[in-house]
Order: sequence, then C-alpha cells, then structure tokens
Amino acid sequence: GLANEAAAATRSEIVAAELALRTVHNSRERQLYSRDLAAAYRRLVQFEWRDKHDPQTAFAIWEWRRGTGLRDGATLAAHPSFASLESKPAGPPAGEAARLAGRLTKETLVSYARLPDGIAGWVGDRRGILPHWLPVGTEELDRLIAQFRRGCADRNSDMERWRACSRRLYDLLIAPISRDLPKGQPLLVELDAELSSIPFAALLDP
Repeated sequence: GLANEAAAATRSEIVAAELALRTVHNSRERQLYSRDLAAAYRRLVQFEWRDKHDPQTAFAIWEWRRGTGLRDGATLAAHPSFASLESKPAGPPAGEAARLAGRLTKETLVSYARLPDGIAGWVGDRRGILPHWLPVGTEELDRLIAQFRRGCADRNSDMERWRACSRRLYDLLIAPISRDLPKGQPLLVELDAELSSIPFAALLDP
C-alpha cells in the first residue's frame, strides 16, 4: 500500500544519509547531520508504531536515531554501496533496545519522540519496554510550551496562568504514562530535541 511505499522511500533516504555519514568525521558536523535526518526517522518510527503496530521496533529505531551523531560507522562494511545498504541497512540489533533497558535495575527510562501525528512515549526498565501513544495536537503543544517557558523566565508572570499551563502539560505528557512509573525510583528522561525546552521537573502534578 501507499504507507509501505512511503516507508520504503524513507528507508532509502535514511540509507543514503547513513552512507554519506561515513565521510563525516567532525563530531559537530555529525550532530548536525543527525538533526537533518530527524524528519525521516520520525516518519519511519511512526510507520512502525501506527501502521505496523510494532512500538518495540519503533523504540529501537528511535534510540538508534538518537545515537547517530555519536556513531563511528563501525556497523557499515569497509566499502559499502547504496544497493548493499538498502538490502541490509544498518540499524539496531533485534531486541537490543529492550536488553539495554533491562539493565536498568535502579532507574526507569522515560523516552519521548515527537512524531507527525502525536507523541510516542516509552517507559523502560527491567520490566521491558512499555509503550504509550500520546495524541497531542501540535498547535496546542507549541502554545503550551511557549507559555510555560515565558512563565518560567518572567518572575512577574501570572502565576495562576502558569500553574494551569504546567498542569496541562503534565496531563498531556506525564499522566498517561504515570501508571507505569515505579514509585520512589529515579527517572532517566530522554526528551526529543523538540521537547527539550520543557523543564520537566517544574511540571505540576495535579
């Protein structure tokens, strides 16, 4: 179907970028390249979750994307071609993300990915990877983030409005996953770059 064709095109786009990544050695340039790849990875992650109903693979791909700027290219062959990479693209080993999360015995990982149609959230620790789809509207989220940041920066801001904004962000981003957060256990929060401006520690629990 069209979704599968779009996913195949996205994979080809990513493969071409991964091949080009082998020629980039400066860490800053690699991080910039990773940012440029973000849109393609977001589409692929959403396809795995929403179309293939596989949030575990979606998580593995997302964690792989997060490390693009730090990779050394060791997963590629010495002289790879586009055709060889397209037939067997570099990517996370099967089950690797779940195995890494399973090593967290004293902390719980919370990872967010802002995708075209919502926000994907994963809670990971020794219990495995627990997925949560958050149907958050782009316009509302951007408005709330802007209001919340202004309130944090301005000591003379309307506190009631700031508190209402904080609670709304909590309701959208934390409340849906709260049942899977162990009480009293530290959280390792991985924020998508598009959500990194939110000071999560300041969000108010109603």
